[in-house]
Amino acid sequence: MPMSTPTPPAWRSVVQRFVIPLGAMVIAFAAGWMVGGRTGGTSWTDAAVSVDGTRASVKVDGTTFQVDQVVPGWLDDGRWQENSWPTCLADGFSGTLPVLLSDTTVDGTSIKTVVAVNCG
Repeated sequence: MPMSTPTPPAWRSVVQRFVIPLGAMVIAFAAGWMVGGRTGGTSWTDAAVSVDGTRASVKVDGTTFQVDQVVPGWLDDGRWQENSWPTCLADGFSGTLPVLLSDTTVDGTSIKTVVAVNCG
């Protein structure tokens, strides 16, 4: 009589297909959150922005940042743009826009920069 391979229980298939990947995603999210929270990471914040030509002054919490010629990243109608000048920063613009600030540490000194603008 030939031997047959036993059929695994139905719950094992559910665990392999759903529970294990979900657990991995939760662990990855928690690890990313912990690392991002400890290093300062990035944060979107509303900023007072005024533009003169292709130079923008971005004021956040009493600190003014200058952005010249190129913005590393920006959103326009949900589309991501890189290394160019945002359409919403037209010459003469003055208003409030969400900006993404990033903290970077260089040789023990913390540097905060504007890395993105959300044009809406």
